[in-house]
Amino acid sequence: MPTPENPDLERDPAKDRAAGSTPKEAVRERSAEERSITSPTPADVRAKAEEHGAPEPPAADSQAP
Repeated sequence: MPTPENPDLERDPAKDRAAGSTPKEAVRERSAEERSITSPTPADVRAKAEEHGAPEPPAADSQAP
């Protein structure tokens, strides 16, 4: 639905949360994925991954079935 501020804007009421009774107070909530936002991996998580290295492959069975 176009708004007075932006007549070309299409709004999805399912994703809007009304903060009040007037359209000017409506707040649009979108997920980080919808906004194309990615969060960097924290340094401590990267360091821990580097400490462990690549995981060991599973050991092969010593006897065939």
